[in-house]
Amino acid sequence: MISKGSFNLLKKSFEKFRIQTAVFNDADVNALLSENPTEDVSPEKVLLKNLFSEIWQTAEKTLYKYTNSFKISFACFSFNSVRGKRKTVVIGPFCYEHVNLESFLEIAEKNKLSQIYKKFLQQYYSFLPTIDKDSHLFYSLECFCEEIWKTQDFSVSEISNAKMETATSQTLYEKSSESDVPIAQIRLIEELYSYENQLIDAVSKGQIRKLSQYTKVFDSTSFKQRQPDMLREMKNYCIISNTLFRKAAEKGGVHPYFLDELSSAFAMRIERLTSSNSCVDTLKEIALSYGQAVVDHNTKKYSPIVEKTAVFIWNNFQDQLSLSVIANIQNVSKGYLSAIFKKETGKTVTDFIREVRIKNAIRLLQNTVLKIQTICHLCGYLDFQYFSKHFKRVTGKSPREYR
Repeated sequence: MISKGSFNLLKKSFEKFRIQTAVFNDADVNALLSENPTEDVSPEKVLLKNLFSEIWQTAEKTLYKYTNSFKISFACFSFNSVRGKRKTVVIGPFCYEHVNLESFLEIAEKNKLSQIYKKFLQQYYSFLPTIDKDSHLFYSLECFCEEIWKTQDFSVSEISNAKMETATSQTLYEKSSESDVPIAQIRLIEELYSYENQLIDAVSKGQIRKLSQYTKVFDSTSFKQRQPDMLREMKNYCIISNTLFRKAAEKGGVHPYFLDELSSAFAMRIERLTSSNSCVDTLKEIALSYGQAVVDHNTKKYSPIVEKTAVFIWNNFQDQLSLSVIANIQNVSKGYLSAIFKKETGKTVTDFIREVRIKNAIRLLQNTVLKIQTICHLCGYLDFQYFSKHFKRVTGKSPREYR
């Protein structure tokens, strides 16, 4: 028996990796298997039909890991419900490894795909989540099976290189003729916009782990080519992403000062890119940088005076700042500024200044070959020993050890 709470936990675990989880009863599966393979169906239905064709007569207490000839995978197992009716849990589709251009060409040749099918399938792969075979999620899945079957004595069966039926697989890529817009392609465009919205949402919320997961499968094959010059095409994607994620970060509470600085830096960098691969790396960095900006510079929850103070400190951290200097600029008393800043940020103005300086020192240590003494002065410290002492207190390492 499976509890709703435990299943939801399993489902959410896989959703973190954008992997779908669904439960089917016997009637659902029989209806799917009886469908006419030439009808217009979604890619997911086609894949599920081939999955159930292979393993529908499942053995009891068996966890199946199924991979078809397109290297698209599912995990699947059955159990009896409280009423004694069989239910089948399907996790997927996903890939065990990212399908790059070379792998894709091999798959296309093996399955004898025509050019129109190749075009669609290549786009479809770009949205399939990738998960390593040794991922902890599969260990969690086996523990879940132990719990519902009340035994550790069950089988794990791997079915691979199963050949999809030609007539069925073609419905993934066409409707009736090359001049028509396939239903599957329409669904893919919907998926593209959904994926884009998920990225934008993750940036606006500063969800760095989710952004890392979403962007790690990017390569030049993930993007639709609309013009002959692929480098120019990839640069255009970078420019669009720079704008989209800047607006997402603004929604996440990042002050325009930081956004303008970040956006301008990426705009200049994009025009200097010389290869598609460098564009892909920059796209990943754009998403992660704006997401990190939401984490580091979210001033949405602050009052105007605290927001202006935080922005002023970030803009002038290399100068000799103090509570008195900032209070005079804000035209308020030191006591008032100190009290309201501590109340809203949980930090004193002095602590915030030190935190900003150390963050910038870390950035310079990571991304430049500047001398450590130079970094010390660039971050507003006059005394190198004091800088080193404070840096070690924050990071646990000296600046030299950190680099």
